[in-house]
Amino acid sequence: MTYFWKRHSFRVLRGIFLPVLLFSGMACVKKQTEPSMPRDKMVKLLVDVHLAEAALQNVFGAAKDSLAEVYYKDICAIHRLNRQQLDKVLAELRQNPLVMSETYREVIQRIERRNEPEGKD
Repeated sequence: MTYFWKRHSFRVLRGIFLPVLLFSGMACVKKQTEPSMPRDKMVKLLVDVHLAEAALQNVFGAAKDSLAEVYYKDICAIHRLNRQQLDKVLAELRQNPLVMSETYREVIQRIERRNEPEGKD
């Protein structure tokens, strides 16, 4: 090996393989799709889901299952969805963490606003 190659081989390899490695890694990243439901509608839906789950916290056993079924049936009726569509929306959120994070930030804000006392300035 020549002196040049011994001295600069790491730089040459780094200059070739690092970009190749980076671009191949970017190609493997799964493209995140937009949810099938508009964000505002999704936020309203998730607020209702979270309020229902909160109401179920102190209910146990068969009563919890029955009450959850009633709550989710009502939520679906209010938002004009069937249970499969609701499950699809929730699955889409789980597949897209960035959208999930942004959406849940709005959900939390809406729930907090609901819990504020009337007439607060």
